[in-house]
Amino acid sequence: NDGDYGRPTKGAALTLKAWCELYEASPLRNPSNDISRWKLAAKTNKEDIDLGVYDLLDAFGDLFMAENNNSIESIFARQHGPKKGTSIDFKQGPTMNGVGAQVCWGNSQPTQELVDEFSMASGKTITEDPAYDPQNPYVGREKRFYQSILYNGATWRDYIIETRVGGTNEIDLGYEGDKSHTGYFAHKRLNERTNPSSSQNGENYQNYMYFRYAEVLLNYAEATYELNNSITDEDLDLSLNLVRRRVNKEMPKLSNSFATTHGLSIREEIRRERAVELFLEGFRIDDLKRWATASIEMPQNQLGVKVTGTWFEVNWAAQSRQLDNNGCIILY
Repeated sequence: NDGDYGRPTKGAALTLKAWCELYEASPLRNPSNDISRWKLAAKTNKEDIDLGVYDLLDAFGDLFMAENNNSIESIFARQHGPKKGTSIDFKQGPTMNGVGAQVCWGNSQPTQELVDEFSMASGKTITEDPAYDPQNPYVGREKRFYQSILYNGATWRDYIIETRVGGTNEIDLGYEGDKSHTGYFAHKRLNERTNPSSSQNGENYQNYMYFRYAEVLLNYAEATYELNNSITDEDLDLSLNLVRRRVNKEMPKLSNSFATTHGLSIREEIRRERAVELFLEGFRIDDLKRWATASIEMPQNQLGVKVTGTWFEVNWAAQSRQLDNNGCIILY
């Protein structure tokens, strides 16, 4: 019923209850690790799953677009529409366009720490996969990376993002303007098909999802693992693997044998999956707090990337030909 959109449902109530139980079971609120709290959180999340009402939308990149408001994945969302829109594309989009004119504020600037959380297409972390090349760090990553992060060389609308030194969106280390201070912009939740300048007056009508089904699946995986200090492959297939393989169809499933073979921690993989899947949805700081890791994580330096030249310029520094402002050889 269209008239009920935005109103809490049984699924929304269960999701909120389960989230509170997960928080209460976590180390910050449960330093003695009372297992009964994890059991309750796992039980409520499973009830939510067993409703059979929700599912994952196939297209992760389009999940947050207005045309998918109140999709089968949405559990509880702030409703947006005419006269109740946002300016997210204008406020968070890449600052400069292809010819160097400012079109957005660039307010969302992912850090290098987040970028490094995205695995390779193989399902291995960048530290475990020998195919990872620090000189070409954006090649061969899992598909959500390309739908979440804009990096130097990424295509956006009808131009190439240039956060390199000398580029149109050159990294701003002096905090003198709106350009990225980390060398990255967010891609997630932004509509590449919309002219950002047309959305500066609240004309973006995508809902803001407080709860969606992917979170329920990840909550269940975490609570189940912490309950037993282990999780079966069957429970991983019921939860985390559905999320991580939504768009990564060819990625190997996370299983106990996969984790053992590649030296992965199941707990850390569950937490890493939350960081990647729920990026820019307001969960990260609360996750760090409830895991009692915020005191370690938050004081650390926030890192970015400064791209200073082309491959040829870096590797053939002795070459004698003059370079243009883009680091290209001037032939004539």
